[in-house]
Amino acid sequence: MASVNHMLLVLPVCAGVFAAAAAGYSIGKKRLAAKAARTEEAQRDSRELARSLFENNPNPMWVYDVETLRFLAVNDAAIAHYGYSREDFLSMTLKDIRPPEDVPVMLDIVSRLKSGLRVTRGRRHRKKDGTLIDVEVTSHSLLFGNRRSRFVLVNDVTENRRTIEALRRSEEKYRDLFENANDAIFIVDASLRYIDANNKAVELMGYSREELTTMGILDVIPPDQVPRSRVEFDKLRNRGTYEKFVGKVRTKDGRWIDVEVSSSAIIADGRIVGSRDIMRDISDRKRMEEEILRAQKLESVGALAGGLAHDFNNLLTAILGNITLAKMDAQAEDSAYERLEEAEKASYRARDLTQQLLTFSRGGAPVKKTVALNDLIKDSATFALRGSRSRCELLVPGGLWPVEADAGQLSQVINNLVINADQAMPGGGAVRVSCENAVLDEGSGAPLPAGKFVRITVADRGIGIPREHFERIFDPYFTTKQKGSGLGLATSYSIIKRHGGHISLESELGSGSVFSLYLPASEKGIAPDAREKDGIAQGAGRILIMDDDDQVRDVAGKILSGAGYEPAFARDGAEAIMLYEQARSVGSPFCAVIMDLTVPGGMGGQEAVRKLRELDPGVKAIVSSGYSNDPIMAEFREHGFCGVVTKPYSVKTLTGIVREVIEGGAPSGTA
Repeated sequence: MASVNHMLLVLPVCAGVFAAAAAGYSIGKKRLAAKAARTEEAQRDSRELARSLFENNPNPMWVYDVETLRFLAVNDAAIAHYGYSREDFLSMTLKDIRPPEDVPVMLDIVSRLKSGLRVTRGRRHRKKDGTLIDVEVTSHSLLFGNRRSRFVLVNDVTENRRTIEALRRSEEKYRDLFENANDAIFIVDASLRYIDANNKAVELMGYSREELTTMGILDVIPPDQVPRSRVEFDKLRNRGTYEKFVGKVRTKDGRWIDVEVSSSAIIADGRIVGSRDIMRDISDRKRMEEEILRAQKLESVGALAGGLAHDFNNLLTAILGNITLAKMDAQAEDSAYERLEEAEKASYRARDLTQQLLTFSRGGAPVKKTVALNDLIKDSATFALRGSRSRCELLVPGGLWPVEADAGQLSQVINNLVINADQAMPGGGAVRVSCENAVLDEGSGAPLPAGKFVRITVADRGIGIPREHFERIFDPYFTTKQKGSGLGLATSYSIIKRHGGHISLESELGSGSVFSLYLPASEKGIAPDAREKDGIAQGAGRILIMDDDDQVRDVAGKILSGAGYEPAFARDGAEAIMLYEQARSVGSPFCAVIMDLTVPGGMGGQEAVRKLRELDPGVKAIVSSGYSNDPIMAEFREHGFCGVVTKPYSVKTLTGIVREVIEGGAPSGTA
């Protein structure tokens, strides 16, 4: 009974358990069904998403059979991009969209493809119209139905490749321009260090590219330019560019060269990270500018110097003429004769000083003739050192080319340079004077045309010249000597320039100085020297002397009277023409006319001789002036004169030229 009761008690519980179990099974079944439904829906959504991604992707996509290579599916982008219809694609294989020459390689690649993702670059596809495009292909293996297939996504990189190729060509072009530019180009970072430099920069600076990239701007510029360089880079930061500026840089061999630099900013991420500096060597241009400035200085001095020298030469003519005449009347053993000789020497030294002043006169030109330099240089150099503690070392070879030169002026240049060298060696020493023929080309560096030149160098072993004085050494009145006039080198510079030549200086403190002269060689032969005859050249005939200075007329008249001539006088050109015409009309013509060029307030010799030649084409006129460098003095024949005599003149010079002109010979030149 107890077991029955127990059974009765258990049955309801079991029934409840079974009921609960049955209810739970029903719930689980529903849950499984719901989960399956959700899974199917997710799969459907996934397929729809995949289909949407496939169909709507802007990049061409397709699926192909690995065995047959036939297209199994293509998206709209592939149809639009390649130009084939969907039916076309589904009837084609991969071989149909590849160039024939690429097919063997493609087949080999496909045969070795395994499952998984693969990205392939550098492939070419062919569109329906035959256009070839560069593509990048991403593919992955999959099962399409029961077929082993691959899904493919195509990225057309034709434009990208064109862009890359254009950039590559642009980079090559830039690099070519960079490396082969005629100007030095530096890439500089924000700390003013060199990052890169082109071939011209290496050539200009003398450093290798590797050396330059360990250096910076501040390593090659003068210390006083450092603040300026920092200021200029600050301008660059603010404006992105700045104006050209001129400065100096030091090359590897220690030379300082003048350069012009222009820069442009290098910008990265919106900020200036450096600059591109273009540097040009302007040393030659600077030298030319200095030459022009020096010539302008000489020009400004010339207007004053020429006028002073002209008036002074008139006075010297009277002084020197009267001294010479007084010597002729005195006896050689008289004490007065010795004093007259000293006065005569002083007058000649004064004449030399005015000659230096005349070198600056505006528009002047040397009276040139073809000159052999050998004897001229030897005589001038040795004469300049007479009585000094220095000796002359001459290196003057035979075969030197002749030059077209004013022998007197050129002798003055050699004299000035040798004296300058002697004064640079207070204790005495050797002054070396050497000559050689030289042929200059366009790249010689000297401001001269290409051609034949004679180079003359005067070298000393003296104290040298400070570099800061180089730019002023040829300036008039600039001197570092206590007793110097500052005219010697300036005169030499002006004379050489007017001969179409060039003078340059090389010097180091403590090592001496070297002056180099370049004179254009002449193609003409050397004419025999017309030497002055001993004593006074005697003659006969009437001579008309036209000069506005009373003392000059008086001295010239006395000199010519002493030589046997009959002088007549005129104060200006108009009076000379009148006297000349009167003399012809009465049958007592003048056999020669000596005419001053410059007559203040009256007709000068240039106009007067033109009118005289209209009256008498055979007139024998001699031009005389204190402006020895006047162009008419240099080219007197072109202006109607037969001879030239420069004031102040000696008795021998004046009488010799008068006789030669009267006799029809070539004038002997000036003294």
